[in-house]
Amino acid sequence: MSIYSVGVINGPTKAALQAAVSNSREHQHVAFATDEGSFEAHMDACEELGGNAPGVVIRGHIASGPYQGRSFIGTYDRGTHKGSLNLSAAP
Repeated sequence: MSIYSVGVINGPTKAALQAAVSNSREHQHVAFATDEGSFEAHMDACEELGGNAPGVVIRGHIASGPYQGRSFIGTYDRGTHKGSLNLSAAP
């Protein structure tokens, strides 16, 4: 259940997202700058939104910072490097 949303103001490139998802067992992280500060995230999945919607749906968990350990699901536009992450309750 999502209880908190943060806006992404700058995030990883398409290549970095793809590398993090394809190497998820190696815990390759990506960095997000949000309206609440920066943190690294472990990516579990990245799927196209489909249709005419730009961007992807991303899923993973926060690996650093004040939200460390929380899982998230969100939308992210790889062209503008912006989006939003819905965080789960604190672990």
